[in-house]
Amino acid sequence: NDAIPLTVREIHFPKNLKEIDVIPIGNEEIRYRFDKITVDPENPYYRIEDGCFIKNEEQTIYYAPEATAIPEGIRVIGGRAFEGDTNLPADLVIPEGVTVIREWAFYHCESLLRVDIANSVTAIGRSAFENCSNLAQMLFKDSTTWYRTDSYANWTSRTGGTKTTVSSMTTSANYFKLTYKTYYWYKL
Repeated sequence: NDAIPLTVREIHFPKNLKEIDVIPIGNEEIRYRFDKITVDPENPYYRIEDGCFIKNEEQTIYYAPEATAIPEGIRVIGGRAFEGDTNLPADLVIPEGVTVIREWAFYHCESLLRVDIANSVTAIGRSAFENCSNLAQMLFKDSTTWYRTDSYANWTSRTGGTKTTVSSMTTSANYFKLTYKTYYWYKL
């Protein structure tokens, strides 16, 4: 990705912020990076928990500049949420309840050595673990057959994919960081 990183020291979301039309993270031309995000404690729509900026209604992590884990109760890990995060533990557990890991969610997270994927995860976006150069193992708690596709439409409709076994931890890590890194993944 040839995006130009732009670091903004701090951004504060006020109590009356209800909707963010386009979060300025993940833009293909300019990728904003924040040193710190704060949310007014009276804001009912968004919160910061364990270093993650979360939309309450969707239980989606949008951005996690200071995260060391994924909070319980999260359903979606947003696109580029953890991109380049150096605070993540070497052994990361995607907790039960997470159903979707969006595109580039953990892109370039070099600290990752192992990732455990919960049974509840049914979709993983393309390049979610791309450039995680030290990732050596991925454990799928439910090693049922997964499907891979290079089509976003097939991914969202859960059709037209190629069956792929994810039972070997080393092979799975290589699939997601190298061999099929630009594919979308889903299970039925």
